[in-house]
Amino acid sequence: MYFLQLFVTLSLGVQEDTNDLTTPSQANYNEGSSDLANRINGLYRLLDLCYDDGSSGIVDKIIISKEYLGKLCNDMVPSSFKSISEINYSKLNSIPFRLIGCYGNRILIAKLLLNKNIIDQQLYELLTVSINDTNKPSLLPGIYFLKVNSNFGLIIHWPEIGCYENDLDASSQIKRNMVNLHRYLTKLTDHQICLMSDEDLKGLNLENSGTNVDKIDDSDDEYEVKKSQEEKEDFNIDNGFKVNLSNSIKNEINNQNEDDIPLYPIVVESTTNQSFVTRRLIKGILHSKFVSPQVSVEQFPNHLETKLQGRYLRIDRNKMDINALELFVKHGLEMDEFLTPLYDAITDVKGKNEKREAQEINTIAEDIKIIQNMASIKLLAFESYFGKYIKQDNCLSQTSMSDTEFELDILE
Repeated sequence: MYFLQLFVTLSLGVQEDTNDLTTPSQANYNEGSSDLANRINGLYRLLDLCYDDGSSGIVDKIIISKEYLGKLCNDMVPSSFKSISEINYSKLNSIPFRLIGCYGNRILIAKLLLNKNIIDQQLYELLTVSINDTNKPSLLPGIYFLKVNSNFGLIIHWPEIGCYENDLDASSQIKRNMVNLHRYLTKLTDHQICLMSDEDLKGLNLENSGTNVDKIDDSDDEYEVKKSQEEKEDFNIDNGFKVNLSNSIKNEINNQNEDDIPLYPIVVESTTNQSFVTRRLIKGILHSKFVSPQVSVEQFPNHLETKLQGRYLRIDRNKMDINALELFVKHGLEMDEFLTPLYDAITDVKGKNEKREAQEINTIAEDIKIIQNMASIKLLAFESYFGKYIKQDNCLSQTSMSDTEFELDILE
């Protein structure tokens, strides 16, 4: 339902429905229950034509039908409309809706609604009645929204009689109203259906299609010129702007919803810099961390019994080491006898290890003794050789001293 926000934005310069304004039909008869918009299911009036007193006379104006707009919003999302300035667009925009515009001959438009079983034969006859027959209900000219189903709707430009006639006597105001309403139709919808008969097409002057209907013929008197200037006080619609989108963004536009989350693009309004925002859903990554509950030794048997009720127990030896298994058997199952083979095996292994260590110590001690004996033998051999060398040296020293003493005696 994004078109509602676009519609209100485009209609900011249009007046709201007030009691001082008079619709064309009210000028001829009291409306009461004569408005066929109240009789067609799913039909809501968005824009209406009315008479207003200007400074130079009565002029036509386009107004927002606040009553129908509020009813449409609240029918789609309850309590979404409080006033024109208080509309819950976030919830309304989350509803995916496809729109097609429809304009042309009112008889052909009514026949389309009849063929689609939107209206019955009685409503069809009332919609196609001549405007001169003011005693019968009719549908006022304007822009309407018709809800066809839950995700498809029509934006209908219901025209004034004679607006498509290429007659010099046709009122320029009627043509101006047609152009203004058609501008809203093309702003609200990307695709439109034109319903015209061959007779309507013959009446179109395609050669003068570029003629500006806002220009009044020079033959008009001064009053008509002033009246035209008064009508220009209504509103002006600019050509708008175009946004070039990449292929990736165009693909994202087709992703309207995912997991009930709206992902349609958003236009960020600004007086100077308009922005186009696309959205995509990034799946969250769930990081879970298992925290084992802390259970005391006394509570462990009861806790384990509660957990194992109606279940099988599987022990994963890749995650449970021998110490955890021992605690489980001893304190959880309370079956110490299951651990006897384990304890015996551990004792046997410890005994073998102690015996092997003792043998290794004895072997090392014997090797030390052998090394000591070999060292003693080597030391004794060295001492014997050293003793002989000392004796020889002493003998040579004594002989040398005797010769010296003899020489000294001779000199004396």
